[in-house]
Amino acid sequence: MSGSPDGNGVNEARGHPRAGGVAAGGEGRDPIARAKRRQAAAIMARTGLAGWLSIVRETGAGGGSPDPVLDLWAPVNVVGLSALLLRPDGRATAVVANYDRVAIERSGHFDEVLAYDQDWRPALLKALDALGEGRIGLNYSMHDNLADGLTHGAFLALEHVLDGSRHVGRMVAAEGAAAELRGVKTADEVERIRAAARITEGLFAELGPRLRPGATEREVYAHVHGRLREMGLGTAWDPEICPAVNIGPRSEHGHAGPGDVAAAPGDLVHLDFGVLANGYCSDLQRMWFVPEADRDSPPEEVLLAFDAVHGAIRAGFAALRPGVSGVEVDNAARTHVVDAGYPEFQHAFGHQLGRACHDGGGVLGPLWPRYAARSRQSVRAGQVWTLELGVPTSRGSLSLEEMALVTEDGALWLSQPQDSIWMAG
Repeated sequence: MSGSPDGNGVNEARGHPRAGGVAAGGEGRDPIARAKRRQAAAIMARTGLAGWLSIVRETGAGGGSPDPVLDLWAPVNVVGLSALLLRPDGRATAVVANYDRVAIERSGHFDEVLAYDQDWRPALLKALDALGEGRIGLNYSMHDNLADGLTHGAFLALEHVLDGSRHVGRMVAAEGAAAELRGVKTADEVERIRAAARITEGLFAELGPRLRPGATEREVYAHVHGRLREMGLGTAWDPEICPAVNIGPRSEHGHAGPGDVAAAPGDLVHLDFGVLANGYCSDLQRMWFVPEADRDSPPEEVLLAFDAVHGAIRAGFAALRPGVSGVEVDNAARTHVVDAGYPEFQHAFGHQLGRACHDGGGVLGPLWPRYAARSRQSVRAGQVWTLELGVPTSRGSLSLEEMALVTEDGALWLSQPQDSIWMAG
C-alpha cells in the first residue's frame, strides 16, 4: 500500500477468527496463538519483564477497547473491564467480570481465571502479587499504533487499583516487546503471508487482458471485488480504496478510490492491491502499459522510469538484513532513484506486513520527524517488509511494490518481483 504507515488502514483482527475451545495447558486451539504466546514469554524472559498486562473492556463490536497485542497470543473477547496477564514462564492469568468467566475459561488461553463481582481491585492485586520483582509491561506507545492498545481511561482505572500498593512504579511501556512479537513472524505466519501474495499475483494475471482502451478505473475495481466475493476473501486495507487503480496522467494517486478515468493507448495502468486471506495480508503494486498503434513496446521514457524504480527496489532489497536500521535500507533505495535523475519519493520505502497491511513496529524510512523514531529501529530476522516507491512520467506515475522476508543473513522474496513492464490488453 503506497504512502506512509503512520496509521493502520485495516482492523488487524478482521478475518482472523478468535480462537475458542478448551485446550490442555491453557493455550487454546489456535496454533498461531500458542506459538505467539511462547514467543511472548521468551521475549519477556530475555528483556526482564516480570509480567505483560493488557487492560481491555468491550473488545467485541460496539466501539470498545480491543488490544491488538492481546489478540496475538490470546484472541478472546470480554465485556467487562478486564486484566489479561502473561508471565515469563508462559503462564497466563485473566481477571474478568463474573459474566465473562465461562467464555474465558472455555477459550483455553488462560491457566488461571479470577472472576470478580463488584470490584476488580482485589483480584488484580492478587494476580500482580503473584509476580516476581521487576517491571510490568503495558501496551502503550507514542509511535506504534499496534503497540498502543491501552486507552487513557483504562490506564486511569489501573492507576486507581495500584494506588497505595507495592506495584506503583513498576509499569513501563511494552512497545519494544510488542513490536518484536508482532514483527518476528512464525513459520506458519510466513506461509500465510506467502499464500496471500500468490493469490494476489493470480488476480493480477487475470487483469491484463481486461486492461483495454476504454476500461475505466471503476470497472477494474469492480472486477477485482467481484473476484474477491467469489473467493470469499477480504481486502488488506479499507475496501473502498483497495485496490487503488490509476490510469494515465489524469488519475489521482494516493489513498483514493477509483474514478471514471478510462484507459487510452499510451497510458500507464497502476494497481496497488492486497488481499486478506486466512487472517494475513499481501500488499503489491504492479504496472501495465496500454499499447499504442505505432509501437509494440513502451516508449523510452517509461522504460527508463521502470528501470529506476526496479533498480531502487533491488538496492533496498540488497541492504535489507538483520541489524541494519530502517533508515539505511531506505537510503539505499532513495539514493538510487535520485541518482537516476528522479525526485525523491515523499514517503517511507517500506512497512512491515502481516495481520495488518501496516503491521506496526519500525519502518524503512528517512529521518524525517514523521518517521524518525521508527526508522532508527533495527531490522530483525523473521520480519516481513514491503519495498515500494514510484516516479512520475508523462504517461502516468510508475510505482512498484514487492514483499520480502528477512532471513538470518539477508532477505528473500515472498512475491515474484515484476522485472519488466507488462503490456495491457
